[in-house]
Amino acid sequence: MSQYASGAPMGCEAAALLEGLQTKGYATNLSLKQLLKQMPLATDGNPNYGFGGTPYKIINGTYQSIYAAQLAKWARSYDSKVADISGTNTDGLKNELRNGNPIVVYVTYKYTAPVWRNYNFGHAIDNAHVVLLDGYRNGSYHIVDPAGNQDGLASSYWISATDFENSWNARRSAVAIR
Repeated sequence: MSQYASGAPMGCEAAALLEGLQTKGYATNLSLKQLLKQMPLATDGNPNYGFGGTPYKIINGTYQSIYAAQLAKWARSYDSKVADISGTNTDGLKNELRNGNPIVVYVTYKYTAPVWRNYNFGHAIDNAHVVLLDGYRNGSYHIVDPAGNQDGLASSYWISATDFENSWNARRSAVAIR
Protein backbone atom coordinates (compact mmCIF):
# COMPACT_ATOMS: atom_id res chain seq x y z
CA MET A 1 0.00 0.00 0.00
CA SER A 2 1.38 3.38 -0.93
CA GLN A 3 0.41 6.28 1.27
CA TYR A 4 1.22 8.70 -1.58
CA ALA A 5 -0.79 6.86 -4.24
CA SER A 6 -3.80 7.22 -1.94
CA GLY A 7 -3.23 10.95 -1.50
CA ALA A 8 -2.16 10.57 2.15
CA PRO A 9 1.42 11.76 2.61
CA MET A 10 1.00 11.35 6.37
CA GLY A 11 -0.85 8.02 6.17
CA CYS A 12 1.98 5.56 6.80
CA GLU A 13 0.32 4.03 9.88
CA ALA A 14 -2.87 3.19 8.00
CA ALA A 15 -1.02 1.97 4.91
CA ALA A 16 1.26 -0.33 6.91
CA LEU A 17 -1.71 -1.56 8.93
CA LEU A 18 -3.82 -2.37 5.87
CA GLU A 19 -0.91 -4.16 4.20
CA GLY A 20 -0.49 -6.31 7.30
CA LEU A 21 -4.21 -6.93 7.79
CA GLN A 22 -4.62 -8.05 4.18
CA THR A 23 -1.54 -10.26 4.40
CA LYS A 24 -3.33 -12.16 7.18
CA GLY A 25 -6.67 -12.23 5.31
CA TYR A 26 -8.41 -9.38 7.17
CA ALA A 27 -10.07 -6.27 5.66
CA THR A 28 -9.59 -7.68 2.16
CA ASN A 29 -12.56 -5.69 0.85
CA LEU A 30 -11.08 -2.31 1.85
CA SER A 31 -8.88 0.10 -0.06
CA LEU A 32 -6.51 2.41 1.74
CA LYS A 33 -8.77 5.36 0.91
CA GLN A 34 -11.70 3.58 2.56
CA LEU A 35 -9.64 2.63 5.59
CA LEU A 36 -8.37 6.19 6.04
CA LYS A 37 -11.97 7.46 6.19
CA GLN A 38 -12.54 5.15 9.16
CA MET A 39 -9.38 6.06 11.07
CA PRO A 40 -10.08 7.44 14.54
CA LEU A 41 -9.05 11.06 14.91
CA ALA A 42 -7.84 12.79 18.06
CA THR A 43 -9.65 16.10 18.38
CA ASP A 44 -6.91 17.34 20.72
CA GLY A 45 -4.09 16.12 18.42
CA ASN A 46 -2.88 13.52 20.93
CA PRO A 47 -1.79 10.34 19.08
CA ASN A 48 -2.55 8.33 22.21
CA TYR A 49 -6.26 8.90 21.47
CA GLY A 50 -6.36 8.77 17.66
CA PHE A 51 -4.67 10.30 14.65
CA GLY A 52 -3.52 13.86 15.23
CA GLY A 53 -4.20 16.21 12.34
CA THR A 54 -4.99 14.70 8.97
CA PRO A 55 -3.20 12.07 6.90
CA TYR A 56 -4.01 14.02 3.71
CA LYS A 57 -1.60 16.95 4.12
CA ILE A 58 1.39 17.99 6.16
CA ILE A 59 0.50 20.46 8.91
CA ASN A 60 3.54 22.17 10.41
CA GLY A 61 3.58 22.11 14.20
CA THR A 62 1.08 19.22 14.41
CA TYR A 63 2.19 15.73 15.36
CA GLN A 64 0.50 13.63 12.69
CA SER A 65 0.38 10.07 13.92
CA ILE A 66 -1.67 7.50 15.79
CA TYR A 67 0.18 5.51 18.44
CA ALA A 68 0.24 1.72 18.69
CA ALA A 69 -2.41 1.22 21.41
CA GLN A 70 -5.04 3.13 19.42
CA LEU A 71 -3.87 1.59 16.14
CA ALA A 72 -4.37 -1.89 17.62
CA LYS A 73 -7.78 -0.94 19.01
CA TRP A 74 -8.84 0.37 15.60
CA ALA A 75 -7.48 -2.74 13.84
CA ARG A 76 -9.60 -4.99 16.07
CA SER A 77 -12.71 -3.38 14.59
CA TYR A 78 -11.95 -5.38 11.42
CA ASP A 79 -12.38 -8.69 13.26
CA SER A 80 -8.64 -9.11 13.28
CA LYS A 81 -6.35 -10.59 15.86
CA VAL A 82 -3.82 -7.93 16.73
CA ALA A 83 -1.70 -7.11 19.74
CA ASP A 84 0.07 -3.97 20.85
CA ILE A 85 3.52 -5.40 21.49
CA SER A 86 5.17 -2.08 22.29
CA GLY A 87 8.09 -2.45 24.63
CA THR A 88 9.10 -5.84 23.29
CA ASN A 89 12.72 -6.41 22.37
CA THR A 90 14.04 -7.63 19.02
CA ASP A 91 13.70 -11.26 20.12
CA GLY A 92 9.97 -10.58 20.52
CA LEU A 93 9.82 -9.16 17.00
CA LYS A 94 11.66 -12.15 15.56
CA ASN A 95 9.34 -14.53 17.40
CA GLU A 96 6.29 -12.85 15.85
CA LEU A 97 7.91 -13.08 12.42
CA ARG A 98 8.76 -16.79 12.93
CA ASN A 99 5.06 -17.32 13.68
CA GLY A 100 4.13 -15.69 10.36
CA ASN A 101 2.84 -12.46 11.89
CA PRO A 102 3.57 -9.18 10.12
CA ILE A 103 4.27 -6.26 12.47
CA VAL A 104 3.49 -2.58 12.11
CA VAL A 105 6.60 -0.92 13.55
CA TYR A 106 7.35 2.66 14.49
CA VAL A 107 10.83 3.69 13.34
CA THR A 108 12.52 6.86 12.13
CA TYR A 109 12.31 8.04 8.55
CA LYS A 110 15.11 6.44 6.52
CA TYR A 111 16.35 4.88 9.80
CA THR A 112 18.19 8.05 10.80
CA ALA A 113 18.83 9.16 14.37
CA PRO A 114 15.63 10.27 16.13
CA VAL A 115 14.86 13.98 16.33
CA TRP A 116 12.90 14.64 19.52
CA ARG A 117 10.49 17.53 19.96
CA ASN A 118 8.02 18.61 22.62
CA TYR A 119 4.33 18.65 21.74
CA ASN A 120 1.20 19.42 23.77
CA PHE A 121 0.91 15.72 24.69
CA GLY A 122 4.60 15.17 25.50
CA HIS A 123 7.97 14.34 23.97
CA ALA A 124 7.83 12.67 20.52
CA ILE A 125 10.05 11.76 17.58
CA ASP A 126 9.64 14.41 14.90
CA ASN A 127 11.12 12.26 12.11
CA ALA A 128 8.95 9.24 12.88
CA HIS A 129 7.79 6.80 10.23
CA VAL A 130 5.78 3.57 10.27
CA VAL A 131 6.51 0.51 8.15
CA LEU A 132 5.47 -3.14 8.00
CA LEU A 133 7.99 -5.71 9.13
CA ASP A 134 7.34 -9.10 7.53
CA GLY A 135 10.55 -11.11 7.58
CA TYR A 136 13.93 -11.76 9.16
CA ARG A 137 16.84 -13.80 7.85
CA ASN A 138 20.62 -13.77 7.83
CA GLY A 139 20.89 -10.66 10.00
CA SER A 140 18.43 -8.57 8.00
CA TYR A 141 14.78 -7.56 8.30
CA HIS A 142 12.33 -7.38 5.41
CA ILE A 143 10.35 -4.14 5.24
CA VAL A 144 7.29 -3.07 3.27
CA ASP A 145 7.54 0.72 3.26
CA PRO A 146 4.35 2.68 2.49
CA ALA A 147 6.42 5.78 1.66
CA GLY A 148 7.26 3.84 -1.47
CA ASN A 149 9.44 4.72 -4.34
CA GLN A 150 9.44 7.22 -7.18
CA ASP A 151 6.70 5.27 -8.98
CA GLY A 152 4.26 5.96 -6.14
CA LEU A 153 4.17 2.32 -5.10
CA ALA A 154 5.03 0.84 -1.73
CA SER A 155 8.55 -0.51 -1.75
CA SER A 156 9.94 -3.58 -0.11
CA TYR A 157 13.54 -4.12 0.84
CA TRP A 158 15.90 -5.82 3.24
CA ILE A 159 17.69 -3.72 5.86
CA SER A 160 20.51 -4.76 8.13
CA ALA A 161 19.49 -5.68 11.65
CA THR A 162 21.85 -3.03 13.01
CA ASP A 163 20.28 -0.18 11.00
CA PHE A 164 16.73 -1.31 11.72
CA GLU A 165 17.29 -1.96 15.42
CA ASN A 166 19.02 1.40 15.98
CA SER A 167 15.88 3.09 14.65
CA TRP A 168 13.42 0.69 16.31
CA ASN A 169 14.98 1.06 19.74
CA ALA A 170 14.14 4.78 19.86
CA ARG A 171 10.52 3.92 20.77
CA ARG A 172 10.02 0.14 20.64
CA SER A 173 6.46 0.60 19.51
CA ALA A 174 4.66 -2.00 17.40
CA VAL A 175 1.44 -3.84 16.58
CA ALA A 176 1.59 -7.53 15.65
CA ILE A 177 -1.08 -8.87 13.31
CA ARG A 178 -1.85 -12.48 14.12
